[in-house]
Amino acid sequence: VAVWDSTVQANLSSTPGGPLDWAGIKILDPAGAIDIAADGNTLTLEAAGIDMSLATNSLTLDCLVVLGADQTWNVADGQTLTVSSPLDGSATVLTKSGNGVLNFSATVNGTYAGNISVNGGVLQINSANANNNSAVGTGIITNNGATLRFATGRIVGNALVFNGNCTVDA
Repeated sequence: VAVWDSTVQANLSSTPGGPLDWAGIKILDPAGAIDIAADGNTLTLEAAGIDMSLATNSLTLDCLVVLGADQTWNVADGQTLTVSSPLDGSATVLTKSGNGVLNFSATVNGTYAGNISVNGGVLQINSANANNNSAVGTGIITNNGATLRFATGRIVGNALVFNGNCTVDA
């Protein structure tokens, strides 16, 4: 698991530099927001997912992200995890937990066909294309009492399921 903690005072932005396969990512209290920039290489995340439950700074993934296994992305209240590339991978379920924001902003189709379960905070989809597909791919998005937010003028073609008291901000 790649960890950013208080010992990280510099090099807050980096590129993969080659194909990477990590068990997961954990953001604690680095000196500032972390950015994994795009360089044409892929970052594959496995079952440990992304843990920002104790994060004091946000995370941006500009590189291509592949889900190699089912996983949870936990984003702390007041923090944002931004994924600016299309989502890809073979996992069947991505679970978003925590009260923070998970923001997908890629402008091209994600090929991820797995489902997304939103169990807390906000899932924000800021992009969709002419096919009404989105950066999150084509799977079912299940909102379990959280907020699902779409950017102004965007249509997302994913099937949506709502359980409990949910908010839709479109």
